Amino acid sequence: MFLACTVFLFLSSGVESNKDQVPLDDEGYIEKPCRIYDVNCIRQFFAEHSRCNITYGPVPDPLYDPTYTLYLPRINVTLTSLKVEYRGLNGKIVEFYINPKTDKLVLSVNFEGLSFGSNDNYFQFARVGREPLVTNTFLNVSYTIVSSTITIPNLKDLQLQNSEVFSFSDTPDVPIFDVGPKAFGDDYNPVLEYPLS
Repeated sequence: MFLACTVFLFLSSGVESNKDQVPLDDEGYIEKPCRIYDVNCIRQFFAEHSRCNITYGPVPDPLYDPTYTLYLPRINVTLTSLKVEYRGLNGKIVEFYINPKTDKLVLSVNFEGLSFGSNDNYFQFARVGREPLVTNTFLNVSYTIVSSTITIPNLKDLQLQNSEVFSFSDTPDVPIFDVGPKAFGDDYNPVLEYPLS
């Protein structure tokens, strides 16, 4: 909750349709309580509509989070990172609006030079008919440019814990992943198991 409040204070909802097939995120439903460059107004909005306290100044850089868990069901991996360090969270707000029809707030922020990492990451690989394989190593991820859109439900009492965040990076640079050699086990050899050609 602390991390969510910090990021929200410092700084496309999905398209649903009614019976007439008019998108609920149509401009006719959208209200803009603050201009996107008025950070103080946005801070005040969060303070009045959530359990956040107003904090002034930039996001601490680096910002630390004690734990972060990422589920990757398509590849049967759960990643739990401890003592995560985030850098580059002082982004530029590019959209901020509320939609009373869907009862949601939308905030979009562009970040340059965003990175996060930890020296203490647990990779848990689920395997059919076998115990999970658990490894521990470092992981660092860096992005040149990332655009994140946060959709938060319940305008009267913003439910940050139920927010959805979608991040996009449409630059030709892919994120740089620096993963420790023991992430896939001591005897894992990706060159032999997964040739590129």
